[in-house]
Formats: sequence, structure tokens, C-alpha cells
Amino acid sequence: MFQIYDRYILRQLMLATLIVAGGLSMIILLTQSLKLIELVLESNASAQSFLIMMALSLPRFFESVLPAAVLIATLFVFHRLAMDSELVVLRAAGTSPLRLARPVLTGTGLLIAGLLVLSLWVSPIGIAKVQNLRKEIRAQYAHLMFREGIFNTVGPNLTAYVNKRAPDGRLVGLMVHDTRTVANGGPAVTIVARSGNIVTEKKGQKIIVYDGSRQELNPRTDKFSRLDFSQYTLDMPDETGTIDERWREPDERTLGQLIGPVSLADSSPDDRLQFRAELNRRFSTPVLMLAFALMSATALLLGPFRRGGQMPLIGAAAVFALTLQGAYLVCFSLAKKTLLGCVLMYVVAGLPVLIALFFLTPPGERIIAQAARLWHRLLHHDLPRRRDV
Repeated sequence: MFQIYDRYILRQLMLATLIVAGGLSMIILLTQSLKLIELVLESNASAQSFLIMMALSLPRFFESVLPAAVLIATLFVFHRLAMDSELVVLRAAGTSPLRLARPVLTGTGLLIAGLLVLSLWVSPIGIAKVQNLRKEIRAQYAHLMFREGIFNTVGPNLTAYVNKRAPDGRLVGLMVHDTRTVANGGPAVTIVARSGNIVTEKKGQKIIVYDGSRQELNPRTDKFSRLDFSQYTLDMPDETGTIDERWREPDERTLGQLIGPVSLADSSPDDRLQFRAELNRRFSTPVLMLAFALMSATALLLGPFRRGGQMPLIGAAAVFALTLQGAYLVCFSLAKKTLLGCVLMYVVAGLPVLIALFFLTPPGERIIAQAARLWHRLLHHDLPRRRDV
């Protein structure tokens, strides 16, 4: 009988979790896709690039919503069991709450294994590929950042004007005003050319202009100089670096990249703190997901049965989950600064698990029953009164 019950509950929990997680992931994907659509439209990239970035982003979104999906699925399944009186029958048959919660532990254990695979390898690889693809699109279609007939801000202290753009992508009637060296006492440079092209190289992007002049005014001597040229190359600003040299954020790094040897550029104390916080987040999030599942199951297994519905218990579980999630995020922010935050992440996530497991045992169940009777007496003013002598 119990094997049938375990398989039934496990199937319902897994199916509900996957449906909720898929729905939440699609909602987040639709909201985040607006940024990708803007990038694709501005760069005139193909629809294939957009679909690839969407697909690569899905593991990260699925990882983010999985704990919430487990919470919602557990509340939904056990609420339906309570309303169908299945839990009442099983409890009347002498089944302990811990035995009834065993499918929750089994299902959450399977989901934890999947979550670890996602967070430690699949999701970071997908995020890194999305960022690289975004940069490739910007580099490949960089010439489209120059709009015809207006002054375009190409980067900090660099402005360009294009009269028109030829069908082959060549810029016709070009003027560039470069003040990047003014802060260091250098001259402001103005370049006027008949035409120009955007060239993408491994080290960055350049503007190659043809048949024009380079004019500058020395701020120290107020001396004006002019240089006519047939070809001139101007480096374009690229604050993010090349694809090969691009700094990878902690959430873009796999497990081996977080704990393994890093380059000299990654060896600063702040970087180490970021890596440590991210690593502990990935290992403590599954514990938080288990806390959500056990907390939901405990509330509906030990709470009083109401024929009108278990909404008070569901609401209390949801409020507690939101509070727990908020405390966890505070600890994660603290973990980026100190080791204490990393420890508190496990405390915040693990303590509710231990408390829920205790309440599911016979001693914990007796404590809950005594607390419920005391609460009932308080509500109905049924406490014993002292007699006057």
C-alpha cells in the first residue's frame, strides 16, 4: 500500500514541480527576452541568434525558479490530498507524518541532484555563451551603431557623424570628434573623411577612414595643426574587452573554474570573495529548496484540518518562505564581504530543515498537538481560572 502511495505522491510532486518551474521559467524568459530583442533589432542580427540566446538562458532561469516551484508544488499536492480526505484516512490508519513525508524527501533529493548539475555546470556555461554571443553580435554589426544624419555617441568622449551609409556597409561623409586624451592634457582631435569602414579584429574594433584630414588643437600652446591623409586608422572604445580577454563574472564560471587555479587578473581579494560567495550559494540553494519542501509538507500534515480549505496554512507557509528567502539573500550579500555570510547561508537554509524533521517525529508531533490545544483554549477562553478562597 505504502509503495503505491509513495509512487503516487512522487509522481504528482515531480509533475507539478516541472510544470510550475517550466511556467515560471517561461515568464522570466519572456520578460528578459525584451533585452535580447532590442539587441537583435539594433544590430540587425538573425532570428537564429535570438533563439540560440533564449535557449542558452533557459537553464539559468530554471535553476532560479526551481526552489519556488518545489514550494508551490508541495503545497498544491498536499492540499489536494487533504481536501480529498486521503491524508485523514492515512493518519487514521496510524501512518506517521514522517512516513507520509517520505515521498517529499525522495522527490526533493532527485531535484537537488538536477539542481546541482544545473548550477555547477550547465547554467554557467550557458550564461558565458550568451555573453560571448552578445559581444560577437555587437562586434559583427558594429557599423549599424552609426545612424545617418545625426551625431552618434560611439563611446566615452567619442562622437561620430555619418552623412549616409552605402548598401555594402561603407560609411560615406564621415566626421569623428575624439576627446579621449583631453583629460590627460592631450589635444582634441577632429577627423573628416570621404568614407570609412568598421573593421573587427581579435583585439577590438577600428574605424579605417579614407581621403580626409586630421585636425587638432594643442591646449597648451593653442597651436592648430592639420594632417591630410589617404588612409587613417582610429581605435574604437571597447570597455568590455575582447571575447578572449573578457572578464567572466562568478555566475559564468563552472565548479572547476571557481575552485581551481585562476589567472593573475582573478587573484585580487575582492574576486576571491565573490568566487567563494557564489560557490557557497550553489551548494546552499539545494538545502534551501529542501527547507521549502519540508516546511510546506509539515504545515499541511500537522496543521488542523479545515473543510473549507487549508488557505490559512498555505498563507502561513508562503509568508515563512518569503521571510526565509529574504534572510537568505541578506546572508548572500554578506557572504560577498565576509566568511560569516557563507556560514549564515547554511544556517538559514539548514535550520528549518532540522526543525521540520523534528516536528515530523512523534515527540515533535506531540509538541504541535499540545500547542494546538493551548491555542484552542486561548481562542475560546477555556483556560482554568484561579478560585478565590
